[in-house]
Amino acid sequence: MGSNLKAFFSMQALAMGFSACIYAVPAQIVIIPNAEESSSGALSLIGQERAQALAPYLTQTPALIGPGLYQVLFACKPNALVPNLGSMQTLAPLSFTLALPVHTPYGLGDERAMAHLLLNDPRYDGLNIMIAWEHDAVSLLISQLGYNPVSFIGNNKTFVLTYPAPLNPTDPIVTTYCLLCVDCSPI
Repeated sequence: MGSNLKAFFSMQALAMGFSACIYAVPAQIVIIPNAEESSSGALSLIGQERAQALAPYLTQTPALIGPGLYQVLFACKPNALVPNLGSMQTLAPLSFTLALPVHTPYGLGDERAMAHLLLNDPRYDGLNIMIAWEHDAVSLLISQLGYNPVSFIGNNKTFVLTYPAPLNPTDPIVTTYCLLCVDCSPI
């Protein structure tokens, strides 16, 4: 990565409150809210059906795989406050399809740490990353990654964050796609 690009992201990191330099510039981060859950925290029948349908959608929609197929998968880690498995179960069919593990280093409430990991760990430099996150915290994760927070209702959105991110984080450049629609044009 060029020194100018690293300097650009270091300035953005400082603006976002990070004290370290950014050493990773992912090619793209695609974020989806976890599929529908039951009261137990596992996917409901509808959520399981959505998760099964996501694998072909996420691997065959050109706008979502512009930089190539996903090279790393992340999900929201269950914890004592939110013991759900929905995010991991949402990515299970995609994980199987791509033969990639689902990493769960952080959970709900750790959005800042998750963003810090992705933007500072050189292992993620230039990669196409997929994240399934607790739907109530997707907007917070997006803002921690340097983008203007988005509002949405339901579990049927895909958020595509391309890098380099804007210098002005209020620029509305998060591209949003409706999950599993016939017409997957930006909303």
